Amino acid sequence: MGLADMHGNVWEWTSDWYGPYAESAAANIDPHGLAFGDKRVIRGGSWFFDANSARCGLRHTHAPQDKGFSLGFRVAADRSR
Repeated sequence: MGLADMHGNVWEWTSDWYGPYAESAAANIDPHGLAFGDKRVIRGGSWFFDANSARCGLRHTHAPQDKGFSLGFRVAADRSR
């Protein structure tokens, strides 16, 4: 058993601050966000939005203090072997 993919449930907060992607495609494989900023990246879509929003490649932003019925987070942990 594992953690199931839950795209489309709620927008998921990420730890990345919003910033433009790098020009190089190679630099955009698992890119790291800015060290600081005004807005955080959210991903995954929500049941309240259309199906086009329910994909990990799409990102939107919200200020960290924002709240809403379609904003959430995913609890996950690494398991040592």
